[in-house]
Amino acid sequence: MQTRRQEILTILKQEGEATVDELAGTLDLTPVTVRHHLDILRAEGLVEASAIRRRRGPGRPQYVYTLTAEASSHFPMDYDGLTNELMDEIKSTLGPDAMRTILDSIADRRLEQAPEFDSDLSTEERLERLVDFMVERGHLASLEKNDGGWFLHASNCPNQNVATHHPELCSIDLFLMKRLSGLRVTCRQRIADGAHSCIYEISPE
Repeated sequence: MQTRRQEILTILKQEGEATVDELAGTLDLTPVTVRHHLDILRAEGLVEASAIRRRRGPGRPQYVYTLTAEASSHFPMDYDGLTNELMDEIKSTLGPDAMRTILDSIADRRLEQAPEFDSDLSTEERLERLVDFMVERGHLASLEKNDGGWFLHASNCPNQNVATHHPELCSIDLFLMKRLSGLRVTCRQRIADGAHSCIYEISPE
């Protein structure tokens, strides 16, 4: 993100709200320039004009700008670190079997969220829908036909920083691919192990 716009987000994060004049004074910019940046941030859904504040002296009322919920993604977060600590604690306190049970439950819930596959769909159509579902969940997935079946390539792992420390997390995706495709699925390489992409071999039972 452009530096000035990030600075505006930071000021709104720290102060809670600000007008154009207040932002212009803090950043040493003209109000016209500030409005230009705010228009872009509003178009991106990161700020909103949540109220109108009347001036103490003469002049038109000013909009008061605040951050939207979407703006949180532009500030440091440690979801991966917290998730790793939680998984470490579960395994050390309850044991690996409890972790297995929890991951199985998560896989079952995600299966319920998957689109329903009509029984009359061809194998290729089922695999195409599987790829679409994985893309929706953050994987850059694609399908490649081979002599005995298919290779499913996933060049992005949305859970990479956690799966590197807890590779059992990958079992969720493997479970979903097996259940949704109805075929044999074997993981051939994983980003979590240092590979450039995850590759799954899919073949008829």
